[in-house]
Parts: sequence; structure tokens; C-alpha cells
Amino acid sequence: MLTNPFSRPTRTIILLVIFLLVGMYFYRPVHQVPRAFPHLDTHTLHHYLNRSEHVQRPLALMAKLQKHLQHTDCVPETKVVSSITHHYRTETKTNTVVSTMTQTALLQPTCDANIDAPKVTKEDATPEQLTVAKLRDEGIIIIFKAGAQEVSHLAIQVGTTLRYLSSHDILFFSDQQGSIGPFLINDALRNVDQKLKNDHPDFEIYRQIKKYQSTGQDILELQEDKKKGDGRSGWKLDKYKFIHMIEETFEMRPDAKWYVFIETDSYVFWDNLAEWLKRLDSKKPWYIGSEVSSNGVSFAHGGSGYILSNAAMNKLLGPEQPQGLAASWDSRMKDVPYGDLALAMALKEKGVPLTVGHPLLNGYKPSTFTYGLNNHWCQPVVTMHHVVPHEVSSVWRYERQREQLGMANTTLFADLYSHFVEPHLVNARDNWDNLSHGPTYSQQLVDELKKQQADVEKKKEDEEKKRKEKEEKEKAKENKLKSTQVKNALEINTHGAKNEIEPTPKNVQDPKDEKPKQETMGKEDQTGKEPMKAVMDESNLEAKKADAQPDDAETEESKKLDLKDVKGIDVGEDDVEGEDEKSKDAHEKDAGKEARKEDVKREDAGNSDDNESAKTNPADDLSPASHNDLSGLSKRGDPPKPRIAQQQHAHESFEKCGEACEEEAGCFQWVYYSKTCKLGSTFRLGKYVKPSDDGKVVWKSG
Repeated sequence: MLTNPFSRPTRTIILLVIFLLVGMYFYRPVHQVPRAFPHLDTHTLHHYLNRSEHVQRPLALMAKLQKHLQHTDCVPETKVVSSITHHYRTETKTNTVVSTMTQTALLQPTCDANIDAPKVTKEDATPEQLTVAKLRDEGIIIIFKAGAQEVSHLAIQVGTTLRYLSSHDILFFSDQQGSIGPFLINDALRNVDQKLKNDHPDFEIYRQIKKYQSTGQDILELQEDKKKGDGRSGWKLDKYKFIHMIEETFEMRPDAKWYVFIETDSYVFWDNLAEWLKRLDSKKPWYIGSEVSSNGVSFAHGGSGYILSNAAMNKLLGPEQPQGLAASWDSRMKDVPYGDLALAMALKEKGVPLTVGHPLLNGYKPSTFTYGLNNHWCQPVVTMHHVVPHEVSSVWRYERQREQLGMANTTLFADLYSHFVEPHLVNARDNWDNLSHGPTYSQQLVDELKKQQADVEKKKEDEEKKRKEKEEKEKAKENKLKSTQVKNALEINTHGAKNEIEPTPKNVQDPKDEKPKQETMGKEDQTGKEPMKAVMDESNLEAKKADAQPDDAETEESKKLDLKDVKGIDVGEDDVEGEDEKSKDAHEKDAGKEARKEDVKREDAGNSDDNESAKTNPADDLSPASHNDLSGLSKRGDPPKPRIAQQQHAHESFEKCGEACEEEAGCFQWVYYSKTCKLGSTFRLGKYVKPSDDGKVVWKSG
């Protein structure tokens, strides 16, 4: 029997397949297959073309925005000049087209930073806004100098300390033209002699910056290591900016009363600055700064900030002065190490001397300020230096907290100590340098001082021995002379008695001729037996005494000079014994001045936080005061011994260094590293110092 190909199971399967295919066709994703020519909806198109919102809505929005930004130049002023309506009529529909003409004002070269700063009364203004008003009332212009690689660091300043200042209040100068927020950055080197910029090696970094800028590369890649200090290319280039920056500033703001020049890592207390300059006369030639010196010339340290009055600027660059000052200095800069030194020299040539503004203008910050006895606790702070971005934020927030607490008084050094230093003081801290300044002790220095003491003591013993031998010889000579005189007197008396009894024979010599006879006998005795020195010494005694007197004086004087040449040793002379306290205080003050000068040099070198200082010779940091503190002789002849016995062992451990500080009068803190102990007669918070790669040099502060 033949089988039916369309049997029940087969038929069922075929029907299911057909059903699935039909279902897939009707429910296929049509949206994924767009039409090449979509159907034109005439009603929707007519509604879109005839609506008026596409014109009125932007105009209303712009008017609202213009009203909101009426106090700024950032948005151009837009006015509707004319509006023409055209009507097109067809059989069934009317189309309306509105044509609008507008007139746009030209943009200003720069925009004000105070986007949302409407004019407010003094009652409504914040203390920060009132401070900015004070700066404007006093005619103060702020000038920032920054390196091209440091411009990004200005962002924190623009967002905090400069947020209410406009482009009329502040100018920026750098190695390249650019901008930061709403402010324009001027190229301070654009007017330097072109041949100098093309050929001089100091401008190599400037040529690289221009190349990076033209090719869109990141200039931060040119940033150099701070460990190089003065050897950095940017540091060599920096000195050419100063006088050109001064000249361009005066061209752009000739009517300002005060010109305040600061750097990227400077911080300014604006209220203190305004209150200070209010007390000075801008019509007098003021050149104010924190004094440092080089080659015998005093100048204002650029990082600490310096101030020029309008009168000083006119003396330097006024219409009555020869033009082209900056250009004339381009050729001279190769012989000047610093730009701020060149500025001081230029001002000095015009008869404008430096006025010292320290400690108001300061090269330190809260962690490096020197705190101690008579250290400006109640002095106001105007500027600080080496302030990194996160510290700028911290100090700015501290100022705002003072405002909220109603503390309208001047910010003092004591205020910064209470907020930034005192809460962080601990008994001991690892990997930390508290920047102690004072006597330094190490094994090398102790050995050196012991050797100096031994040499001085040996010299004194030799001189004492020679003196005693000389005294003994002189005594022997005097005794012989006396015995000779007695003998002669006896002989004279004997001969006188004989003359009274009997006449003198012809062959007997007169007593007056006895002395020449004895001299003759002495000469004859020299051929054989001992010479008669007493007779010879008698004739030369007075001459020898006269010669001996100046010799003794010279010996005593040379003794003083030799002993004084040895540092730190109490010479113990009768006339210089027991140095008084006043001379010691003066000596310590001189040592402190030297330490402050050394700090300024360290800060100009970059104030790097590396371990290079651990590699330096501790003897280089030793001040004369440290030698005096180590040892001293109370009396002549006493054995040399340290004034404080513990100081001999201060370099052996951190604990012994602390014991030496406890025994040292006026010691506040100490730091120990690499078998070296430094005591501090003042104290600082200090900075972090990472240990050496081998872990052998670890700084520890107490």
C-alpha cells in the first residue's frame, strides 16, 4: 500500500513552518529600514515654518542674559535694529517669515573676573569685597611674575585671593603670551633685543617654549628639577624679565599710586597691604622690600615682594628720563646674576635707595617662620613666599574664618603661629627637619675643636716655659751683677784704706782703672778657662733690659692674636678674661643675621625638599657661636673643657642631642641626622625630609 506523502505528522510540520514565516514577516523591525524618501507631512511643516517662537525665544533669552551680566564686558551688547514681517498667501494657507537684523558691540580684549559682582553698599559688602575697595581707593596695582611652566599654579590664586580683582587691578607677566581665566598674560620678553633672543644661550629655554607653543605641545614637559637651583635654564632667563616688566607696567598703568610686584608662589594679605600703604606718601620715591645683598649692593628680594611708588617709577621711567631703559640693560644683564639686583642698581643710579620692609615683606611661610624671643610676634604680615597651592588655599580659608568670627584686626605673626604651627608641635617626629639654627655638633667638629684646644694649650705651655727660662736667666744675671758690684765696692774700700797708711807704688794701678783691668783679664781668660760673663753683662745690662721690654710686649700681643684666631676658645688672658654677657648677645645676634642671610640664599635656590642637605659638610653650617658654646677656658692655665659636658656627646644619638638642648640655655628644639646634632635657639615647624635610599640618613626632630 502506497504511503501518503502528506500524512498527518508531515502536514503538521509544514503548516507550523508556514505559520512562523508569516508571523516573522508581519512582525519584522520596520524602524531599522528607514525610507529613502520619507513622506512629507505638510501640516507639520506649515506649523514649524509659521511659528514665531524661533525668533522671539532667543531674543528674550539674550535680553535676560544681558540684564544678568550688565556689569561685565564678557558678553557683547546686542540690539534689535529692525524687524520685517513678510506674508505669503496661497489658496489655502498663509506663510509668515520674520527677518531680524542685529548689531553686536566689539569684544573687549579682556573680561572682568567679577562676573557676578553687582555694585553693593558697604553695609551689604563682604569683608573681602571691602578689602578690594581699599586697594582701589589707594591706587594699588598688583603685578604677578610667573614662569611659563608655573602658570598653572596661578589657578588657585585666581579662584581664591584674586576672585574679586579685575583686569584693571592686576597684571600678569611670563615667558609667553597667554591667559589664565579672565586675565591676559603678557610676554615680558617680547621687547628684548631679537639678536639676543636668537643667539644667547640664556634664551634657549625661551626658544623651546615658543616651539612648543607653536606646535601645541605641553609646556609642562619643559619643567626642570628644583635641585639644580641657580643652574636651571628658567632661572637664567628670569633675570631679563624684571626691567622690561617694570617698563611695560608703567606704560599700561601710568597713573597708579603704588605698584606691588609679587611672584607665583607669593601670598599677600591684601587688607594689611592697604592699611600699610595708606600711611605712606606715593608722591615720594619709595622702593620697599626685604633686603638681601650681593657684591655689596642691597636689593629687594623678588620672591618676598617689593613695592614702588608712582614717584619712584617716574624717576626711573618718567617723561623727563631718557627712553629705552630696558633695552639699555639687555647688554648689561650678562654681568648681573639676578634681575632684582639689576632693578636695584637702576633705581640707585636714579637716586632711589632701598627702604627695608622686613618683616612685613617676608621670604618665609608659617612652617618656616622663625619663632622665639623678640621675633616679631606682634608685627603684621603682608607677604609670604614659597607658598605652594594647597597652602594658598589653607591660608585663604583661614582669612575667611577670621571674617566669620568677626576678627577684623590685622593678621599678626602670632596669629599664624597659633593656627598653623602650635597644633602640630610634638615631642619627636621622624623624617622631619625643623630647620633649627644654632650650634652644630658632630664627631668631625668635636675632633676638630679638641685638636684646636690641644694646639692652643700646647702653645700656651711653650710660651710659659720660655717665659720662666727667660726670667731665670735674668735673675742669674742680676745676681752675678750684684756680686760683682759688691766685690768691686770691697776692693775700692780696701785700696782707700791702704792709701791712707802708705803711698801708692808706681806699679800699682789706681782703683779707677780697676774696671778696665778686669775686662782685660776677662778677655785673656777666654782662651782657656770659663769667661767672666758678669763683667761683660754689666756693661750691656741696660741695653739688654731695654731690648727685653718691647720683646715682652710683642710676645703678649702675639699671644692674644694667636689665641683669638682660634675660633671658640676662651683665651683666658688677664685683660680679656671672662667675656661679658653683652658681647655674647651681640655675637649671637650676628650669628642670627648670618643664618637669616643663609635662609634667603636657600630659598632663592628653590627651597627643595630633598635630602641634599644631608650630604653637605656639617662644618659649613657651623657658626662662630657654635664654637663658643662648645668650650671655654675660665682661667689661665685651666685645662680646656666644654662649657657643658653633655655637648661633647650630643652627636652620638637623638636622645643625647635632646639632653644637650635641655642643658643649653635658650634652646627650643633640636634636629638629629647622620651623627649630627643641631640645636635651635629659635624654633620652626619645619618640613618633611624623606630618608636616604639606603635608609642610613634619617632626620628626626625634637
